[in-house]
Amino acid sequence: MTRSHKVALFLALAIVGGVGIGLSTFFAVGHLHDGAPGMVRIVAGTLIVTFAMGWAVYFATRAHFAQDEFNREREIAASYWGGWLGIAASAPVFFFVAAGGLGHAAAPQILFTAGYLLPTICAAIGAVGARLWLRQRDGQVIKAGR
Repeated sequence: MTRSHKVALFLALAIVGGVGIGLSTFFAVGHLHDGAPGMVRIVAGTLIVTFAMGWAVYFATRAHFAQDEFNREREIAASYWGGWLGIAASAPVFFFVAAGGLGHAAAPQILFTAGYLLPTICAAIGAVGARLWLRQRDGQVIKAGR
């Protein structure tokens, strides 16, 4: 198995496994049960999500260290700059919601969940965008040097 295949396999395991395990909390605390969740279901859901995050971090770390040093450094720079740009891009949305832009149109649970997910998703999108841009830029530099 080549290095790029290992990286792709570890990333697929991190993303698919982490999301799959995380979504399994719906069976523990989700809408499949009637009424408010009890303490046992809340603790079970918390443990499942903790395991999902551990799974994702383990395989993402394996993917990171399976790369060569140049790609690792490029990934670190892309995560830093792209992540911060993504979080900065989500700031106007937070201001809009905080200023009452949605009014009573959305349930408080949806706004609470969006408060957790929006910066994470925006940071991930920014990091992926920066990584793709750095890859494309470095590809042009390599071609120009030949």
